[in-house]
Amino acid sequence: MSEDLLTLLYRQTLALNFPFTPDLLDRVTDFCPDRTFQELLDPRTALRALPVVWRASYNELNPERAILVCLAVRNVLRPGPAVVGTRFAGLRWDATFFHVQLYLAGSLQDYATEQMSQGRSRLVRPMLEEAMRCWETVEPEADRLLAPESKARRIWRGKRGVTRLYLARNTRQPFGLLRGARADLEYAEAKKDTSAGHFTFLLEVLTRLSDDPAELPAIWDVADALIERAGPHVVGSSRWLVTLGEYRLKRAQSPHAEPVDGLDVRSASALYSQLRNDLLLAGEESREARVALGRAALYYAKVVKLAGGADDEAVMLLHEAKDVLTACLDENAAASGGDASGEKFPSARVTGLLGEVCLRLHSLTRAPNHIAEAIEWFETTSQDDRAPDNVHGLLGEAYLRRARTGSERDLRTALEYKARARDIGDLNPGNYSVSAAGHHQLWRLTRAPEEFAAAVDLAVQAWQLDPQWPWPLMQLAEFAAARARKGTPADGADGNQQENETPELGDDEHADPKVSEIRRAVRQGDQAWLYQEAAWTAVHAQPFRQEVLGGRSETFVLDDPQRLLSATLVLKPTSRGEAEAERDRLASLRRYLRNTRAPDWMLLPVPLAMVGLPEDWPTSRDPAPDTALASRRAVGRSLAAVIADAYEGREAHPLAAVSRAVRYLARIHVWATEESGLRNGQASATVTDAYSGVAGDLAKRAGRLGVPFADTFAARWKTLASFTSPAMPGRDAHAENWLITDNGKMVALDLEPHGHLPLLYEVVQLVEDHAALDLKDSDWPERQALCRLYLDELESLGYPAAVTDAEVLPAYQSFALVRALFLMEHLSEKSAADSTTSTGSRRWARRRLAHAHGLMERCEETAVVPGLRDLTAELRGFLDG
Repeated sequence: MSEDLLTLLYRQTLALNFPFTPDLLDRVTDFCPDRTFQELLDPRTALRALPVVWRASYNELNPERAILVCLAVRNVLRPGPAVVGTRFAGLRWDATFFHVQLYLAGSLQDYATEQMSQGRSRLVRPMLEEAMRCWETVEPEADRLLAPESKARRIWRGKRGVTRLYLARNTRQPFGLLRGARADLEYAEAKKDTSAGHFTFLLEVLTRLSDDPAELPAIWDVADALIERAGPHVVGSSRWLVTLGEYRLKRAQSPHAEPVDGLDVRSASALYSQLRNDLLLAGEESREARVALGRAALYYAKVVKLAGGADDEAVMLLHEAKDVLTACLDENAAASGGDASGEKFPSARVTGLLGEVCLRLHSLTRAPNHIAEAIEWFETTSQDDRAPDNVHGLLGEAYLRRARTGSERDLRTALEYKARARDIGDLNPGNYSVSAAGHHQLWRLTRAPEEFAAAVDLAVQAWQLDPQWPWPLMQLAEFAAARARKGTPADGADGNQQENETPELGDDEHADPKVSEIRRAVRQGDQAWLYQEAAWTAVHAQPFRQEVLGGRSETFVLDDPQRLLSATLVLKPTSRGEAEAERDRLASLRRYLRNTRAPDWMLLPVPLAMVGLPEDWPTSRDPAPDTALASRRAVGRSLAAVIADAYEGREAHPLAAVSRAVRYLARIHVWATEESGLRNGQASATVTDAYSGVAGDLAKRAGRLGVPFADTFAARWKTLASFTSPAMPGRDAHAENWLITDNGKMVALDLEPHGHLPLLYEVVQLVEDHAALDLKDSDWPERQALCRLYLDELESLGYPAAVTDAEVLPAYQSFALVRALFLMEHLSEKSAADSTTSTGSRRWARRRLAHAHGLMERCEETAVVPGLRDLTAELRGFLDG
């Protein structure tokens, strides 16, 4: 046997990430007649052995053995007919070389597909690229060497289309590959490929092509036609149903979606419910369908978070994913009798998904048990030979999160796993950014200069891997802040370490001028430039989805998925004038908080820059916004999510957080009053106008709920309400507009003015709209105490309100009736839309609705003002009827 040919074969398989083991060589050798494979590797006997090996092997081997045989045969044929001969042993060189390339390409694709099903997507790219090179060689000769109706012609074009799709999934500029995949798959269908797999792959191609604005909106018509054609051929296919669900989501997110506002939380939840029902109907007891459902729940949890910042709904979906996957794992073990080889699909696939679910649960809840479970699942996965190739990176991320409690050992373990992931070819920018965060954290603990330098280098590499990803720039801005604070020890640092706190970064010039500019900004502590670049990147990067918060204006929150940053970037599309006004409002309130010595837990977003929007910015507003105000705000969770977790048993009682929000609200009200030029003792007409506005909203909500003579009811409410003075500037104080940081501080969001409202009205909105306090025997005293807290805060700021303790409860109850009616009108349609499902994805909305009904019942039974009891009873009679 020739060492040269064997060495060549090893080198080729190594370049392909293909495992050429002695066992595989023995199996191929044993398969070929009379051990002719050994002769094929000897130049003296290769031509004599080639026809025997090729005829015995063609279309007879599994992909693993076929790859080795095809590479060896191709090596013998590659010198060309001038050396090998035009004909030999009854074979033609050109036809044989053609079919070897065809067989090799198909086998490489089949083997890569098998590896990807086990989570090893990153390892197979060289195989897929080699398959593409084989098909490029085949294509010019296909018309000459394949009959027009040859089945092989349809097969290789379909396989090439799928391979292009596989490559496009991990390519930053995928549209050329996707268009090629579309052409190949449409050709295969024209040649009668009507398999479920074909339609599934083609729909995914069309869905991904929709990210290219040049393809919209025509691509939706093409996809709809495909879905109609596919109907009879995809019955019972869970893969098709998942792909169809992703298409529906993408279409709902498109600026060309109907309705024009695109995806919201309700529509995302409804789409998940539809997919869930379809999967369960199609799969019945299929464990494959259950895995698909678990993956779908994980994916949709991300989507509903993007669609509306709905932490509570995302958490519910993740718990459903966890339940489904855990049950599936148990069923898988029972069915296989504990023998891994008998499993229908690898357990590592399920345990890896469970680790991802727990990791994302930790992102949303911060519960330590979720990170412990994630580590346990990932470590179980890593010990399986069929573990996904991303498990080391995910383990690193999990350990890094646990290290935030101060464990240097966990931190170093995290960095070891992350380095291992990079070593095996994980070029995901997120891996580099997470690694950068870990080294920065280690630098904060140790003050080792090399750790800071490593953090900067890795963050820069993350940006180089994907310049359309703004997180590395935001990380580098935080690193630059450390440079700007040079000489000030961080928390827990000893003062005598000041001289080593931040190392000097090299003033080197990089081949890429932009990299040199980025490093300059970090070196000089130029946070402003880095944040400006991050904001510009986010605005002009197509891959970023919009996240619409509550309120009247669209706001895009670049919510750091790995929670690497202490702050996140907020982009608010508006006009230049409105952006300047909001910037000035934030600056004014910040000055007021400082001048009144507000507690240090009262925080605000920090305006960073105003960025011009591209002309094709998607919007339904007229006139279209032309500027995005970029702000930095602390990372945290909405007060609404904290309340939801408290009643799900995952968080402490929210009273302390609500109390802080009430105090902060009072301070904002006083600031807004001073800003408006009004003072205590303003004209009573303003108070009357404020109550008239509330009565008008009550009439509107009651009318929509079908209450007859809604205007009359509203007028009666106004005569019964206890007027509280003075009226206060409104700011939409519901619980979604307060952010709680990891260290318990509070960020006030949405400072846009909302007219004037009665005194205490927004306290009621804050407490009742998200059911911050449960209804129980002591319900009114707790609420009265919060009102007194608010009034005391006003008085401490020099704005005493002329409201006695006896007047607080009647006022509160009258406003509670209005907010209950608002919730019933706002939420009843959502609850009804999801009442046929058991996913739990709308459980919190239904709880808020139940709270509204309970609040009205309590007003009817215990309202201080008898007329308010009667009015509430009449309203409940109409609504219950």
